[in-house]
Amino acid sequence: MAASPEQLHSALMYCIDFAKYMLEDAGEFLPFGAFISPSGETNALGGWVGDEHPDSAELYQFCASVG
Repeated sequence: MAASPEQLHSALMYCIDFAKYMLEDAGEFLPFGAFISPSGETNALGGWVGDEHPDSAELYQFCASVG
């Protein structure tokens, strides 16, 4: 499925808005992302590697493998 420019913009804006929120609320954030479903909706992508304070590189690697 090819995403339209509007869908890509929506996913990008989701990520920007979430990052801003997390920086304002918590002062930091762990790796995260978003994907566009086959129906065209933007969905959040995050991961849990079993640790409340995971290594960011490990979490990024996990997200990249499932996304």
